[in-house]
Amino acid sequence: MPPTFNPLPSLVAPAAFLATGILRIQSSHDPLNLALAAHALVVGVALLVRKPAKQDAPLLEQAAAWGFALLPMFFVKVNEDAPAWSQALAITGVLFTIWSVLALWQSFAIAPADRGLVTGGPYRLVRHPMYAGQMLSLLAILLGGASLLSWLVVLVSFTGAIWRILREERMIEGYSDYAAAVRWRLIPGVF
Repeated sequence: MPPTFNPLPSLVAPAAFLATGILRIQSSHDPLNLALAAHALVVGVALLVRKPAKQDAPLLEQAAAWGFALLPMFFVKVNEDAPAWSQALAITGVLFTIWSVLALWQSFAIAPADRGLVTGGPYRLVRHPMYAGQMLSLLAILLGGASLLSWLVVLVSFTGAIWRILREERMIEGYSDYAAAVRWRLIPGVF
């Protein structure tokens, strides 16, 4: 088994997500910020309870995955004056992401790893619902009014998500049978 990349000691990464969730709640009671706070809290707990990986990606790939995942957290700001439709769409994406993390629960990871194949919940609809929800929420946030920097960060993040998808599909045991049963990666009928 290759060495496991821990960008921080095992309790610090979950604590950072938990702290982010708490800070979001304290900073704003905007519905989208509250949904993002709930997401951060769920991810923090999922990182605490996850089971060991059967296989991890190489260290450099793990570091890249963490970077792609965390980039939007630091550089994409929520416009609280965004139109209601974009906030509703973003909240829908966040809730879909939370559902996906809850379905993965002990198999949740940020970096590509094999912690067992999960096929229930939203994973019956598309093979990568967590990424689909994240992409939907980020796109909705951008459409609600965002800077050029936010657009560039999200483009890099989306590229990283596609790379993570393709990498995970090669790592997880039994994935080819699952891919035959659930055809679409992100959007039914498209990709």
